[in-house]
Amino acid sequence: MNQSITRKKLSKNMKYIYILWAIAIIFFIVEQTTNFVPGRLQPAINIVLLLGFVIVHGLSRYRLRDFLIFFGLAFIVGNIFENLSIMTGFLTGHYYYTNALGIKLFSVPILIGPYYFAMGYLAWTLANILLDIKRNRLQKWDIFLVPFVGSFIMTIWDLTIDPVNSTILKQWIWPNGGAYFGVPIINFVCWFLVVYVFYQLFALYISKITNKDKSPELQLPNAYFYQAVLMYFIVGLGPLLIALTGKNMQITNQVGVTWFAKDIYQSMALVAVFTMWFVSLLCALRLFRKSET
Repeated sequence: MNQSITRKKLSKNMKYIYILWAIAIIFFIVEQTTNFVPGRLQPAINIVLLLGFVIVHGLSRYRLRDFLIFFGLAFIVGNIFENLSIMTGFLTGHYYYTNALGIKLFSVPILIGPYYFAMGYLAWTLANILLDIKRNRLQKWDIFLVPFVGSFIMTIWDLTIDPVNSTILKQWIWPNGGAYFGVPIINFVCWFLVVYVFYQLFALYISKITNKDKSPELQLPNAYFYQAVLMYFIVGLGPLLIALTGKNMQITNQVGVTWFAKDIYQSMALVAVFTMWFVSLLCALRLFRKSET
């Protein structure tokens, strides 16, 4: 009986595979074209599509309650640490958000939470791929390895966006500047730890809850995981397009250090190629090699 139920659930989830491919293709087109859309509309359009993909993808693997726990942990932990840093400078150092991203929850724009949740989910899924975990449960060392690997995958995305979004676009400001094109290095170390916290909490939760569930584990097909890899890769294409199309101008940060925007754009494209693209390639190869065995 349990195996029959699992097969029915897997068959039902397979129907969403086609929907996810469609969202991924639309997201690719929109992600590349909305870079030319000024103001707040561009990030809003992107996050709606990215969230749509993540919700459909996530609910194909996890129960609604478990998925909401993941969202809640990402949103709450992220906002607590961000607001704490903005108010006190603790962890990531002093910075603040401008009004460029719209309405704020306390000191953090509302758009930031969903973006971190969506990218956090993709990074979590890619970590599962690299560690060869296709089931919907975590056991033994996986409970600690998935959060650790996922935190690296999440943080390298941050490496590709912070200098552009802060130093050039002024969506958030570091008053004291920093060594990484105006961003302090400690920011990335601390955000790695923040991401690890909510990943680890979710890993402990999902291992405890699902281990109580006596039904057979849900094994998902390779196509399901390829879609998450594709979405992460599409996000990684953004820095390259901006490097090819972004306007060159002199940028001066709060402490008087000046760069050419083109240098920042091209550096972020280089970082994306050798981090986000490389991780995407590793995950795709991992899936491909496993499908041959």
